[in-house]
Amino acid sequence: MLYRTYEVHRATVERVVRALDASIEGLGRAPRPVGTSYPVRAASAASQVSRALRLTHERPEFGVGSVASQGVQVEVLEDVVASTPFASLVRFVKADGSSDGQPKVLVVPGLAGHFATLVRATISTMLADHDVYVADWHNARDVPVSAVNRIGNSRGFVQLFPKSSLERSMVPQKLAVEAQIRR
Repeated sequence: MLYRTYEVHRATVERVVRALDASIEGLGRAPRPVGTSYPVRAASAASQVSRALRLTHERPEFGVGSVASQGVQVEVLEDVVASTPFASLVRFVKADGSSDGQPKVLVVPGLAGHFATLVRATISTMLADHDVYVADWHNARDVPVSAVNRIGNSRGFVQLFPKSSLERSMVPQKLAVEAQIRR
């Protein structure tokens, strides 16, 4: 019941946001004397603020296009090494191949309702000298209930990625992506 209510609220807010987008666009096209008047500027500002206050559950891009490595700007590509209903294991590969010889680092962002893209500055900094992997959590509302029963549970840990996919990606066994369940 609570999820349906939330979804109705989200859909309603989305319609309001679309209307605000149209009003912002229309007000932005107003001719010079009218468009610069206080009422038009105030209405445009109110529309922009209202639009910015909406909840968003759209994952932004990591946006790590290149990094300075050993004094040279190198293009960075994202490679999804493994994926489960809960998360994707993303490797940031330097186009010049220098990632392969560098120490591997696994970044596991906290699960606090935020996207892993919030650690993009950390990723960019670490990429200069490391082969970086990130656990990119999926939105919990998109995880099917059937998937919850398929995860392996061993000694209070839930393994999010199959060990075979981690071994294939050459992530050391000790860095297996696991989240401890607090009982």
